[in-house]
Amino acid sequence: MRKKSYKEKDAGKVVLYTTTMGIVRSTYQRCLLVKKILRNLLVKYEERDVFMSMEYQDEIRDRMRSDQILVPQLFIDGQYVGTNKPVRQHGV
Repeated sequence: MRKKSYKEKDAGKVVLYTTTMGIVRSTYQRCLLVKKILRNLLVKYEERDVFMSMEYQDEIRDRMRSDQILVPQLFIDGQYVGTNKPVRQHGV
């Protein structure tokens, strides 16, 4: 897998890799939450739905250097920001 240059392609953009497939409810809910947060902050973003696009599936695998697709994933100006993976609390 060769990592492409996304810095130029996504310059000035907020890009959110997400899914509209609701079968895995927790993943779908986390995607909805990130979109809601961005909308509440009035952030314009480009949504890349990996469920609807093989191109976006390949792209996120390349960007994350992984064969596994985990969404949501947020990039700003071509740089990886992160995800909203739930934090596990010890002893709870």
